[in-house]
Amino acid sequence: MRGSNAITWTIVIFGATFQPASLSGQEGKPRMTLHGHSGSVMSLAFSPDGKTLVSGGGTHAKGGVDRSLKLWNVATGRNIASFDGQSAESAGVRSVAFSPDGKLFVSAGDDTMVWIWDVASLKNVAKLKGGDGIVWSTAFSPNGKTLAAASGKTVTILDLAA
Repeated sequence: MRGSNAITWTIVIFGATFQPASLSGQEGKPRMTLHGHSGSVMSLAFSPDGKTLVSGGGTHAKGGVDRSLKLWNVATGRNIASFDGQSAESAGVRSVAFSPDGKLFVSAGDDTMVWIWDVASLKNVAKLKGGDGIVWSTAFSPNGKTLAAASGKTVTILDLAA
């Protein structure tokens, strides 16, 4: 496209070709920057409706720990809530994930636990063993009844349905 800033991406996956819509050149430019963590931001997740972002804090460059969870309004950049997301033994929040219905989110980290939070009340509703070491990653199943937690060389599958 002569005289255009449009970019077209071609992605090859296992021999198949996928061509997403052309990009106009405006994508990737920062719309806003969210400030509020006292340490590194270690993890992020959007709510299923895309209106809320949860961020999890980690270690400071000069020592210290930011175990905070922050909920952000994506449209305005306003911090909706801030609170500690892991136990005092943890060196930060390594993973966050929203449930598919957006009513819950989880945080996990160095304390080996997966903390389940109610979005409406911001209360911790459960704390489950996520592995024998640092929980690096978490993911909900599409129906929200199962949670996976990665710790070291293992993945723990947790049933959430009663």
